[in-house]
Amino acid sequence: LIQQDLSVPHSKPQLQKICLFASILSWFASEDGKITFDEENFILKTLTNSCDIEPRIADCIFSLAKDVDISEIELRELCITLSDQTESSEREKLFTMLTKLVLLDRTLTARECECLRTVAGFLRIRKGVWQKMMSHVHLITPFS
Repeated sequence: LIQQDLSVPHSKPQLQKICLFASILSWFASEDGKITFDEENFILKTLTNSCDIEPRIADCIFSLAKDVDISEIELRELCITLSDQTESSEREKLFTMLTKLVLLDRTLTARECECLRTVAGFLRIRKGVWQKMMSHVHLITPFS
């Protein structure tokens, strides 16, 4: 942000939450080995609208997030850190956005479902929120 001379009107803790969320979104989008154009657009719109940041700032944050290779252990730490810095309602909103990203193609693989379940646990998402999100999902198997 400093190198691109971008001014961020948010506090350091708010910016940290946005960066954590961007990293988690990026991890999910790249879980299949690539980030599609639709996924990238969704993430940028989500960061801009849900996090109330300018498109240039969202693009900068996402560019950095997608360049970082995050292991599953690091994903756990990102989620726990984000969970510690947010209220339940905020985490549920973020989880809803994350689920929408995963479901852009209108299907959910067993791997994606397991990743969502794991992240829901790390973020301490209530069972009712999980069930609501999963009620709109068609689970596919590799043999479909």
